[in-house]
Amino acid sequence: MGFSEFIRERQFLSNVSPSTLEWYKHSFKWLDTDSPTQEDLKTAVLKMRAKGLRATGCNSAIRAINAYVHWANAGPNGSLLSGNESVGVREMLLYGSFGHRWFNGRAEVETVESLRQEQEHWRGLLRNRTRLRGAFGPGPSGDSRPYDKDRFALESKFGNTLEVHMEWRGRVPYAVIQPVTGRELLVALAWIDLVTGAECKVCQKCGIEYSIGGRKFCSWQCEHANTMRNYRKRIKVAEKRLSNRQI
Repeated sequence: MGFSEFIRERQFLSNVSPSTLEWYKHSFKWLDTDSPTQEDLKTAVLKMRAKGLRATGCNSAIRAINAYVHWANAGPNGSLLSGNESVGVREMLLYGSFGHRWFNGRAEVETVESLRQEQEHWRGLLRNRTRLRGAFGPGPSGDSRPYDKDRFALESKFGNTLEVHMEWRGRVPYAVIQPVTGRELLVALAWIDLVTGAECKVCQKCGIEYSIGGRKFCSWQCEHANTMRNYRKRIKVAEKRLSNRQI
């Protein structure tokens, strides 16, 4: 199995769009072999960074490469294989409706670490508006190289685009974004923070960053826990003073 077989399956069995096929072809150019090892994958990422690819572009190419790697190592029942041994992850094939969304293809496995890296990427952009403007500025000019235009379009499609649906509720129309993956959810939350002008704060109780909540705490649970902690401290101080007076 190789790149051509993967692309043919996606084209004729999964019925993906022509732009998605171009995305696959463009991303696979970073690989030197159609049977990549872990070292080959690391080398591909280093090549991307050396060529000046932005973080969104790297993430986009890595997603395509991951989809190919999972496909190449999947058994006939959808489970991943390591050599001839199954390593679990069954039922990777998705087909049907999910709310506003329709899927016909294979699910992509994401590690917790990869999602944390994606979260840190968006947090870093939201903290630094200069970086944010640089990452999502206007596209290349009309006389730019075709490669630059293609790279910008692919980065935008897979790193800065979400499906939007119109939904009528009573007499009012709403624009609905329905994230179905962890990455889409992170992108949607970042967009909401930008559109609403939400300030990124750090909870004084649990230490996590948040944008929706109170001035000091991310939730009422953290605020209540902090109030109770301060209350217990005051009780201890009062008991100590009372004990000193009695002595």
